Amino acid sequence: MKNKIFLILFLAFCFSPCMADVPVIPSNTVPRVTSEPKPATINTNFENCVRAYNTSVDNLFYLTLAAINHNNYKLDEIQSRTGYISFEAGNKALLASITSVNNKISMIRITPADNSYAFSPVILEKIFNYLTNNVK
Repeated sequence: MKNKIFLILFLAFCFSPCMADVPVIPSNTVPRVTSEPKPATINTNFENCVRAYNTSVDNLFYLTLAAINHNNYKLDEIQSRTGYISFEAGNKALLASITSVNNKISMIRITPADNSYAFSPVILEKIFNYLTNNVK
């Protein structure tokens, strides 16, 4: 009698619906847990890549170099004569072009080198915030 009750309880437990949803993991595999979530791909608008400042071209060029250095982005190439800076931020190659609008106003344009605007706008915000805070 005890064996029959034990057998019925065992079978009821094995075939209960709460156990049916539990996945069976083979003993030779270990599930991997990643601590960092994948970053979402965000498309940046071209309008967010351009800003004008009330300063000279030379001053904006050097401030842009300082902003890139301040944010620990990797400098690839500097062309002071043509006014562009190639750098890498967040595994994305970017170009910063500094041009003169007139004697008192200069413009900076930060665009991706591969023409794919699928990168975080935080990169631009950090540089533009530094420039806004330090332009005199």
